[in-house]
Amino acid sequence: MVNGDKTAAMELFRELKLDSDSSPAVRQVMIELAGQMGSVDDLEWMTAQLGNGQKESTWAAMVSVLQRQEARVIIEWANKIELNPLLSGQAIELMELAEQKAAAQKEEILLCQMQIRMLKWFWTRVNMNKWRFIEKS
Repeated sequence: MVNGDKTAAMELFRELKLDSDSSPAVRQVMIELAGQMGSVDDLEWMTAQLGNGQKESTWAAMVSVLQRQEARVIIEWANKIELNPLLSGQAIELMELAEQKAAAQKEEILLCQMQIRMLKWFWTRVNMNKWRFIEKS
């Protein structure tokens, strides 16, 4: 079914709640399909999969879903990801994607907001590293 009608397969997987299946192989198939056909609604369960030993493939699928969204949706998810201590370093990837989308959508105010936010993100990381270096000296 997955090789045929991917939309129908995704709907069936959601209906059967295969995202919480005990088999990593089944979850992996659903993650890959969600990356291809998934929507914003799939991002919640995908976030839960990030801690189940499938971080890289799940993250790639989440980014694929977000690439199909508007800048505001991507920003919302960048905010959520940044709050997760295990993923906060990956938030910048979503911020950069949101910046690109805002530019493509000609959302100048949103574009400026994202650029300022990314500068603050980098500034915070640089200063944190600077203080860690000083503390170790």
